[in-house]
Amino acid sequence: MRFSQVFLSLAFSLLPVVAPAAVAEDYSTLKKIEAIGAQLTRDEAKPGNPVVEVVWNNPAATDQGVKKLFELLDPGRIRVLNLGETGYGAPITDAALVHLKRMDRLEKLYLDNTAITDDGLIHLKKLDRLKELHLNSTGITDDGLTRLQGLRSLRILSVVNTEVTDEGIAEFKKAMPRVSIIREFPPQPPPERPRDYRPPNLYHGPFPIPGTPGWKRAP
Repeated sequence: MRFSQVFLSLAFSLLPVVAPAAVAEDYSTLKKIEAIGAQLTRDEAKPGNPVVEVVWNNPAATDQGVKKLFELLDPGRIRVLNLGETGYGAPITDAALVHLKRMDRLEKLYLDNTAITDDGLIHLKKLDRLKELHLNSTGITDDGLTRLQGLRSLRILSVVNTEVTDEGIAEFKKAMPRVSIIREFPPQPPPERPRDYRPPNLYHGPFPIPGTPGWKRAP
């Protein structure tokens, strides 16, 4: 082998290895991600304007889709992730949660209406910055709550329409007293009427209005 070949081999070996996610957040890649229905928010104040929020709650958000998503984006920069389904079924399962391990800056996670189970929550144990976790309308039970007791930054846990019981919450609160647990959605107040509101005139018939000339009470 010639000296020049040895030198080039050594030079390439010393180049830093750049992860695909670190170089993939260019305009064309982000457009491809948005084309499949994912809504991205970038931090304009940071160099490179990294993606810090992902909302992906349509049928394209599958387990395999989540894996590919984090091959294109840097999961270590994302602070908000919403994979909650809204009436399209539940394509997100425990398999998708495996890919969340590297999201060490994640603060809010929405997994509403997905097919995750208690076993999948073990993959969230290293999310030390997670403050909000939404698990509404999932199969989570009291056993799942025990897997969340190590989330030291957690402050809000929403488990509306799940199998979580009062007993399970009481045990969880002993270990995590600073966490506020949401069991049901607050009632929505009725819409306010505008100040110039007038009741509609419901009289459309040809008959006399009661109390006016020509009106006669029925026998």
